[in-house]
Amino acid sequence: MAEARRTNMQPETILVTGGAGFIGSNFVLQWLASESSSIINLDKLTYAGNPANLSAVSHDRRYRFLQGDICDRELVAELLITHRPRAIIHFAAESHVDRSIHGPDDFIRTNVNGTFSLLEESRAYWSGLAKKERDSFRFLHVSTDEVYGSLGPDDLNMLRTVRIRRRRRPQIIWYARTFILTACGS
Repeated sequence: MAEARRTNMQPETILVTGGAGFIGSNFVLQWLASESSSIINLDKLTYAGNPANLSAVSHDRRYRFLQGDICDRELVAELLITHRPRAIIHFAAESHVDRSIHGPDDFIRTNVNGTFSLLEESRAYWSGLAKKERDSFRFLHVSTDEVYGSLGPDDLNMLRTVRIRRRRRPQIIWYARTFILTACGS
């Protein structure tokens, strides 16, 4: 499914995944309170997702909710082509440790396979953008220490040594940016 597609971004649209969860819904509410951009919210509505978290914005013309799975690459590709977002903010994750012990399949499917699918479709979308749009497009992966693990007191020193070179492939840059932003935010 990940194939180059020529498109133009909509500077006023972002795609949020997992936007009905605790962190994602607070992001959506704050974003719509302070920004003029539209949000497309893709959420599977598992145990952590609650549409009532977003009742305050359910009638906002800038907000659109779609129930769906980030593992559904056709759906993700269609959303990217249809709405042409300037950024993807990825919150979708299985994050309750107790649930992972009793049912790890869902965690692997969403946190690993789902994130990979989202990255691949994002890369295909990104590849079809004009150079200026590729340079400004952003993919931000946000999660908790329940997904990535906790940082120790010396871990931030390690992050200061990471260098990202522009000539590297975009998915490597996305991974590095994702790791640094997530690790520093935990």
